[in-house]
Amino acid sequence: GDHRDLHYPLRRQRQMCIRDSKSPAASKPGNMVYVKMPTAQVICVEDGDGKVQSKAMEPGLGHSFYGKPPFKLLTSGLSSAEVFFQGFRVRPSNADSKSIVLVQAD
Repeated sequence: GDHRDLHYPLRRQRQMCIRDSKSPAASKPGNMVYVKMPTAQVICVEDGDGKVQSKAMEPGLGHSFYGKPPFKLLTSGLSSAEVFFQGFRVRPSNADSKSIVLVQAD
């Protein structure tokens, strides 16, 4: 019986993780994009409804933009920006690009 007892806490822990991942705090929903800039920049975020949010970002301070995916980010400092979407850091495919589109992953 020892063998089964060893596995029990592990299984319970795994179920807890699964349950946690469904809570809004743990799984990053696709309705928010988090941006942090090393320098002062103005950033424009357009969501899937066409709603545009513009914000003057302060150096080193992050901001969360809420809306409906997909998001389109426009800023001249995109290559140095830290962009997080659904819990992952997103980098522009092209270092010179001024915009990035974030499409929600299922």
